[in-house]
Amino acid sequence: MEVLRRDLALVLAAIPARYAATRFPGKALAEILGRPMIAWVVELASRAETVDEVIVITDSAAIAGVAETAGAKVVTSERPATSGSDRIAQLLELDPAAGRATVIVNVQGDEPLLEPAAIDAAVRALDADPQVDIATLVRPFRADDRADDSDLVKAVIGEDGRALGFQRAPVSNGEASRVHIGLYAYRRSAFDRFVAAPPSKSELAEQLEQLRVLELGLVIQCVEVETAAIGVDTPADLRRVEAVLRHLDAERISP
Repeated sequence: MEVLRRDLALVLAAIPARYAATRFPGKALAEILGRPMIAWVVELASRAETVDEVIVITDSAAIAGVAETAGAKVVTSERPATSGSDRIAQLLELDPAAGRATVIVNVQGDEPLLEPAAIDAAVRALDADPQVDIATLVRPFRADDRADDSDLVKAVIGEDGRALGFQRAPVSNGEASRVHIGLYAYRRSAFDRFVAAPPSKSELAEQLEQLRVLELGLVIQCVEVETAAIGVDTPADLRRVEAVLRHLDAERISP
């Protein structure tokens, strides 16, 4: 991995992966083309040029074993955590190397198709503008996206690329919106402030923790990427991911 600004920053890709996912228990271990999903995610994070270290934080010995085999450092904690961000906060407390990180990249353990370059784009957005506290990813709407799909989080974005809001409901006509991809690159000070604050009312109502970020007055830059990423929420999503991977393999070997 090429290290970005080693004299200025230690960039940590933290992957929270709990076993008891509400809608899909054990999904981190669900196989995609014969390989557990968490292994795919570890590999993509490890290939990002801007990342110095990849650490999985989990409550499961089984997930820990797979992640270590895939090449990640692993920290286990059975302490309860209400979100992936809270689990990462435990990681920073428990692991001295993680605790020294100055940029925290929250990599979702259920995004096995996210490209390493997308992670790099988020980290580099922090370099590009010192006023930005957090960078996150968005993508254009696809032909098969449904505006009324509550699992599809929409980001409302200003002309400067900064987030104005996030919602599950369709976005009103005239507002610039994109589909949100749940990866966040935090400056350490912003991450610490975020996890120290209690959940906000809007966050609890929408089940979107990024709303707490905006209510704290932190600046979120939305970085648009072209990506094949598909978040895995159900077993059916695994089949969609496998179809994309097979298509990509076919493209690589075609004359």
